[in-house]
Amino acid sequence: EAERFDRDYAVHEKKEREERWLRRMQETEKRKMEQLNRDSERWRRMDEEQKHEDAKLQKLRDTCGAGKKNLSSAAYNPITLEYDPTENGIKLKQADDMAKYRAQLRSYNIDTKSNCGYNILTGSDRAGVVVTKPSFLNDSAAQGVPCLLYTSDAADE
Repeated sequence: EAERFDRDYAVHEKKEREERWLRRMQETEKRKMEQLNRDSERWRRMDEEQKHEDAKLQKLRDTCGAGKKNLSSAAYNPITLEYDPTENGIKLKQADDMAKYRAQLRSYNIDTKSNCGYNILTGSDRAGVVVTKPSFLNDSAAQGVPCLLYTSDAADE
């Protein structure tokens, strides 16, 4: 009941201002914490997405060879026309040598079946097509490559 007769409005007003200020500070602090939580969650999600993208890119690099910039798809140097000293370069060289060898065999077969042993214009003996066997076929049994019937020895006969 003593409050009823209290006429000191300055103290009462100061108390209300301090309560309003305290509520405002608490609301501001609450908003700061909410923003901080939202921000940390957003950064966590961005980190997860980045890790997922990195894993995906690494998988593509490992399986498909994607992401390997400035590497030629062929295993040779297109400027010097030399094969790369890698396993793929060796395989490419063997495939190219085998294609040349098969072309020589076709030429030899056509020559032996279509031509006679002398030149019809000059009447002299005619040299046949010479087939050279690739070096990796010399040990064909060791590499599992089937032996071919026509060799450079057959062309000399």
